[in-house]
Amino acid sequence: MNFLIIGSNFIVDAFMAAAQQVEGFCLHTVYSRSMEQARQNQAKWGALYATSDLAQAAADPDIECAYIASPNSLHFSQAKALLLAGKHVFCEKPICLCAAELSELLHVAREKQLVLLEAMRPLFLPNQARIREVLPSLGRLRYAEFCYCQYSSRYDKFQAGIIENAFRRELGNGALMDIGIYCLSYMEYLFGKPLSMRYLRRELPRSIDITGVVLAEYPDFDAVARFSKVHDSLPRKALIEGEQGSLELLHFPIIDGMRLQLRGQEARTEYFTQYEQDMRYEIEAFCRLYQNRQAAETYNQHSLAAMEMVDELLKN
Repeated sequence: MNFLIIGSNFIVDAFMAAAQQVEGFCLHTVYSRSMEQARQNQAKWGALYATSDLAQAAADPDIECAYIASPNSLHFSQAKALLLAGKHVFCEKPICLCAAELSELLHVAREKQLVLLEAMRPLFLPNQARIREVLPSLGRLRYAEFCYCQYSSRYDKFQAGIIENAFRRELGNGALMDIGIYCLSYMEYLFGKPLSMRYLRRELPRSIDITGVVLAEYPDFDAVARFSKVHDSLPRKALIEGEQGSLELLHFPIIDGMRLQLRGQEARTEYFTQYEQDMRYEIEAFCRLYQNRQAAETYNQHSLAAMEMVDELLKN
């Protein structure tokens, strides 16, 4: 599969390290608004071509798929242009800034019979089947918490007066969109959309939300999502508690183990064997869906539900 890459950040470095292990992957073209940057990316990742003309790349019949890792605010317009040009699209999270944008993209993808997929990495890890297998042993659920707090390396520069993209509101960034989306997406993936939500957040003046706490109400239990770009949470994990036991998911959101404590039994810790370059799972999934496009619909519905949750929270 011939790919177009849009983006120049660290996540593309990780994507390429994983993609080079995926059979059939070919980096055809790299795009950047700056031709100088595009050529640097071409040399770094070994692309066949470099361009600063996205319309030209979209029109190239040799390009089959696009991976989008540009600033969040550009995801919708770039994905729509590529879908309309007949390209399959694999887009970094958050795939859009609101549910209306994603609904429009999904409509185009269905009409064109193309794959559109959000790169929500935790959902593609092979451990998900095992986690879902264990959940019923907890009995009736009573509480869940998803915590992802990670000090941003760009925060030091912000405090020194250097404002990088990660702290620019106009680019669709912030704690909710950058890392809180992992918590919301995984909450929805396991439990569906809650009955109601409340959003508590802290913001930097004329900048982004830097911390957030979401309180979510389900029929029989409550769930909390906690996220931050200005402090760390150690250890980082998710916690699910029921009347018969509790389950810790270790190193959330890229879960690599779990600790199960059932009532009256000794705790059991289980670690998962996974690829070192774990983005490989989502890339392989995208390549499989290329052959079975209808199967992408399940993932798309989860992405749409998470975006609807974001919409509701931002109304608060």
